[in-house]
Amino acid sequence: MTTPGIAVGAWLWVELICAALVWWKLYPQTLHAHPHKEADVSHASLPAARSNRTYSDQLHTSYIDAVNSEEKNPFVNDTKYLTEGQRAKIAIMTVTVLPVRVALSLAILLITAVYAKLATIGMPPNAGLKEPISPLRTALAQPLRLLLRSLLFVWGFHWVHQKGKKASAREAPVIAPNHICFVEPLALVSMNLPMSVGAYATMMFPGFSSVHRLLQNIPLEKYIEPDTVDTVYSRQWVKHQITSRCQTKGAWPQLMIFPEGTTHNQKALVAWKNGPFLPGVPVQPIVVRMNFKHHDPAWVTGGQSQLTLIHRMLCQVYNHMEIEYLPVYKPSEAESGGDWASSKLFAKNVRAKVAEAMDVPVTEHSYEDVRLAGVAAQLHLPVNDAMIEIGKAKSFLGEGVTLKTIEKHLNAFASMDVNKTGQVTFEQFAEAFDLKKEDGDYTAGSRALFDVIDHNGDGTIHFKDYLFGLALVNETPANRQQLVKLAFTSFESVPGQGLGLAEFASLVSFNPEITQQQVEQMFSAADHDGDGKISYKDFNTFVQAKPELLEVFKINFLDRSELLARKAKWRPSIKPLQEAAGGEDKVANPAVAEAPADKAANIV
Repeated sequence: MTTPGIAVGAWLWVELICAALVWWKLYPQTLHAHPHKEADVSHASLPAARSNRTYSDQLHTSYIDAVNSEEKNPFVNDTKYLTEGQRAKIAIMTVTVLPVRVALSLAILLITAVYAKLATIGMPPNAGLKEPISPLRTALAQPLRLLLRSLLFVWGFHWVHQKGKKASAREAPVIAPNHICFVEPLALVSMNLPMSVGAYATMMFPGFSSVHRLLQNIPLEKYIEPDTVDTVYSRQWVKHQITSRCQTKGAWPQLMIFPEGTTHNQKALVAWKNGPFLPGVPVQPIVVRMNFKHHDPAWVTGGQSQLTLIHRMLCQVYNHMEIEYLPVYKPSEAESGGDWASSKLFAKNVRAKVAEAMDVPVTEHSYEDVRLAGVAAQLHLPVNDAMIEIGKAKSFLGEGVTLKTIEKHLNAFASMDVNKTGQVTFEQFAEAFDLKKEDGDYTAGSRALFDVIDHNGDGTIHFKDYLFGLALVNETPANRQQLVKLAFTSFESVPGQGLGLAEFASLVSFNPEITQQQVEQMFSAADHDGDGKISYKDFNTFVQAKPELLEVFKINFLDRSELLARKAKWRPSIKPLQEAAGGEDKVANPAVAEAPADKAANIV
């Protein structure tokens, strides 16, 4: 055998050995390595050792598999686990095609960085930040489109299908696509060269700051402490930049913002944030579709890491992407007010158009739901019960409710759920809330209070029941009348017949200091017609004169829930969750309007 033949043979043997090693290393990602994938996983049966595992460990193991049972869960990757055929293909592609694609990608990125640096030589400091770049610089930015499109071609996106008509910056100052992974932002930039909002640290990354300057992106400062004055100022500056740029009638490029604030699969549209809709200008919705058979590119918290996604993507022969430009949506007068309410309505209506085009439902899930599911896993609770659609919860509890508040009450619920079944019985609830008299019997109204929260009457409450019960029983100015109605109907034994003396006594007996004589006196004062029954109208009038009666009913629910959390040694775990999941800044869109103070619910 000749020397070249020996070299080729040796090279083939090396590649074969490397492919075998990759094939072996991929075993943990196969279905065979996760038999629980096909089973209904309950965290009640998981070993106690899970309590010592980190959130990052739990993030990619069995807790998220339980969430997979939800048909429309937007945070599930459909190809998380490999078939044996895909395992073999990825092993072969890793030692053959992958090195070529990586080398070409690095070369294109290097050329892009060098070209952008040359194109920005002599650019004024304020250009692209406080004022648009010159027409010459705009022309110099055009080659970025070719470079980025070349990068996508190397990654396997040989053809990006386009549908619909792309609007100009004058027609639609804002474009709002759905967000699946890290690929579609590059595709949209290669087609439109839009500006976007991004973390300042990312924009200042060595070698690529010039690219961001040419794209005229808006930097958002991020700090370790999320509520510092500097961060608030930065957000207000970003909002001002968004509004002022979008209202210049085409002087600036289009603004690309992903309204979800996170990535998700293509099964549903999650809650949209208000940032892109605050300026009240026309928006062009964009539908991004990534049809797949072997590799779901969705970068979701319950799926693979970003490095694994990149590896699998580069090991596909061909990757598919379709971008559809929907008709420009022009806001109505009610949607273009530039305030919290109008921008929320604007976002809701545009999202409906995108969902209709995608033929998927809308949910009120957000990235916070997955983070809360991680907390539930740490507390050994079934994580399905923690996926409560936080957006929907906020619409009920008030926009000022924070994830930290909800996590605190989840911890209180977990302290009552001693069996970790996701359900709390009346006895567990009454004992936790100290609803017993000195003789050991339950207070007269404790069962009625539990029944208020147990909305389906099965004798147990789930976390969502408990959380919403806090808002119902814990009075706020907005729900005071609702609480009066709730108290009355909870103790009215026969609907429509009013409260008798016995029912009225049960209601006020939450306060053990009230004597029977005082109960009878209050009953007589409320029974205006003397028929032995208190109608709802009489009860409402009486409560307005004696507001302390509601204080007796609601028994300081919030204080007791906080006490339970403290007894369980609750510690906020939001910061480690952000670190494990890579934070919230992986998308270029955090220009989110803050909820006004008057939106805050009483449970915050």
